[in-house]
Amino acid sequence: TRFQARFGSGGRGFVHADQKARFGGRRLGRPGWDRVRAVDGQAKRPYGVAAVTLVSAREGAELKYVLTEDDRYVVVHHRVQPDRPDVHVSADGLDLSVIPGAGPEDQTRAVRVDVSLPPPRPDAVSLVSEGAGAEIFGLSFESDTPGLMYDAIGPVGADATLWSQLEADSFRSAVESLAPAVFVIMLGGNDALAIRKGRRKLEDFEADLSALVRRLRAAAPQADCLVFGPMDAAERRGGTLRTRAYVQEVLELERKVAKAEGCAFWDAWRAMGGEGSFGRWMAKGLMNPDLVHPRRRGGDLLGHLFAAALSRAYLSGS
Repeated sequence: TRFQARFGSGGRGFVHADQKARFGGRRLGRPGWDRVRAVDGQAKRPYGVAAVTLVSAREGAELKYVLTEDDRYVVVHHRVQPDRPDVHVSADGLDLSVIPGAGPEDQTRAVRVDVSLPPPRPDAVSLVSEGAGAEIFGLSFESDTPGLMYDAIGPVGADATLWSQLEADSFRSAVESLAPAVFVIMLGGNDALAIRKGRRKLEDFEADLSALVRRLRAAAPQADCLVFGPMDAAERRGGTLRTRAYVQEVLELERKVAKAEGCAFWDAWRAMGGEGSFGRWMAKGLMNPDLVHPRRRGGDLLGHLFAAALSRAYLSGS
């Protein structure tokens, strides 16, 4: 929000197809569509960059998304396969476009749909499938003015291993379609959890994070890179809230990978206040009692700290 106010807004940007309205996305409903997630053990099928896909189960299956006054285009990221159904895009009963589902080979594509309709503006856009098997990865909501867009990518529960496993051709095609000027990698919390539970080792995380940076660089060689370190997460020790095990080790590995791969690095843990900061933030009503996630005000404050740091770097020319 801060950077769009300063540099102009290109629109809402990308969100995965199942991200609900009021929870960081735009989706209102999905009758007749099934959700498939990479985090549920199905990482190696095509997802674009969404790691989530919605698959139509029948003819007439409908997806519905909120439109705002600023939306002029909706870019639909989808999968093309032999003998798959088309998807019709409409608003207020007016047909706007057809998203082709069938093609000679399995491909990840993006179709730009003009939603700049005359007043009264529709408040939603619908995607209706002609049959079973259509796949929608995500949508990008864009304005007709130059400016910044923030593509919010990533499902609940994702970690570096998941991103290193996503099907390579689909991932590359989706990144190329988004054409980022900078990619920001915010991982670490779930990776530290996996290490605490003995499912992974620190060196596995380092290898997977390095692989992800290189995969992104290969798909978007024009883009800059920034690694966003993990925020504090707490556990109770002796009646006080302390930083959970492996958060700091993961943080230092992220710093190491960022330096080795030529990426900027932002230390969210130290920006929050370092050891014990979760408890102090929680006492101010900023964090959730799960001792992991921020409340909305806490997320806003973390965003403020990050934006301030990035602004200082921009103004200093560093």
